[in-house]
Amino acid sequence: MSAAALPPTDPAPIQLTKIAIVKKIPTIKSRVIKPLAKVPVPAPKPAVQAVARPSVVSGCGDNSYAHFIYEHESGCNTGAVNALGCRGIGQACPGSKLPCGADYACQNAYFTNYAISTYGSWANAYSFWLAHSWW
Repeated sequence: MSAAALPPTDPAPIQLTKIAIVKKIPTIKSRVIKPLAKVPVPAPKPAVQAVARPSVVSGCGDNSYAHFIYEHESGCNTGAVNALGCRGIGQACPGSKLPCGADYACQNAYFTNYAISTYGSWANAYSFWLAHSWW
């Protein structure tokens, strides 16, 4: 027989190795953790709170903020005078400051100028009125 036709030789004998004995790992007892109670988190407040715009009722102009103030100051009465002598639909104090008589357009222009120069807008004047019940 030629070398190519020889049967394969047996491989090296298998050697057995000792296996170390591993200690059993103790079982860990698990506990059920109760979830924390849900605590409501308040929504953040806006830096500037929105003020609800009042509805317009006829008879005292079409600006809802001015109308609210006029209604609460004089009942939209251009001839109104209070016990302190304040006059007009917006109650100018002293009444002598109001440069016009019972003319609505003149008084509205006067109080519009007052609202803008003092509060920046009718909306701001309305917010101030809500907080203080006067303007």
